[in-house]
Amino acid sequence: MPLPVGPTDSFHSLAVADFDLDGDQDIFIGEQEDDSRLPQGSMKPLGLKERGIIFLNIGTSKGPIFQAQVIQTDNPGWYDAQVGDVDGDQDLVTKIWKADEGGIWHADFWRNEWKR
Repeated sequence: MPLPVGPTDSFHSLAVADFDLDGDQDIFIGEQEDDSRLPQGSMKPLGLKERGIIFLNIGTSKGPIFQAQVIQTDNPGWYDAQVGDVDGDQDLVTKIWKADEGGIWHADFWRNEWKR
């Protein structure tokens, strides 16, 4: 399935869970940050801002159909994402791969606020 959100080369995180609470499995993918000093094409297209994307399974019992939803563009990047139930639905915890120049190393909690 082509990504309707532009080119990428740097998918790094993957999680499968029912993010929209409709009873079927959705797919999360995240792109990691890239060192802009590396040669173009070494990890992702030059100038591409990393994104977190959830592919919602909007199919029926006849089979899955996925629709891409970008949930974040640019920092903080997505590295080693983990999915789990923190507050009654499927949430994400991620860490950054490389702090931007002068940046702060941290982990991020992404609370699922999908409307039921």
